Amino acid sequence: KGGKLKRDTVIVHRVSPNDSTTKIEYHQRLMTTYIELPITMLLKTNEIGYVKYYLQAGLAPGMNIRSKYDETVKTTINSPTTSSTVPTEINDEYLSKDINFFNLSMLIGVGVEYNLSGSTSLVTGLAFSNGLVKITDKKASDPVLQGSKIISNMMSLNIGILF
Repeated sequence: KGGKLKRDTVIVHRVSPNDSTTKIEYHQRLMTTYIELPITMLLKTNEIGYVKYYLQAGLAPGMNIRSKYDETVKTTINSPTTSSTVPTEINDEYLSKDINFFNLSMLIGVGVEYNLSGSTSLVTGLAFSNGLVKITDKKASDPVLQGSKIISNMMSLNIGILF
């Protein structure tokens, strides 16, 4: 399970109408990667024609294995006579200390199982995972995450063959 958080912030500072302005643009992207072991209950209908329908519900505990971010800061200074822009980039900065190691999500899904022949079936379904635990603290030491309340959600398409 992985994800990205994009946040764009623009700050404009003007001292007086005739003075220079400073515009600071922040473009930040947070990427997290989790390994999850879903614990679910699967309820199936009886076979109707060649099809069985199912409902899946349960919890998905997860462990964070990697968290990093990219940031681009573009500072533009405009004065009555000149204009200059200074870009600064940070790529692949690791944030493991600010991201919670443990995550817990509620999982619910629906799908169909189509019998191909004998005990072989084609299975397809749609699942939604809603985070129950914040993946970061508001007191994070990294400025990218300070004041953020981040909860992970995921929608997945499942396709497989049962033998």
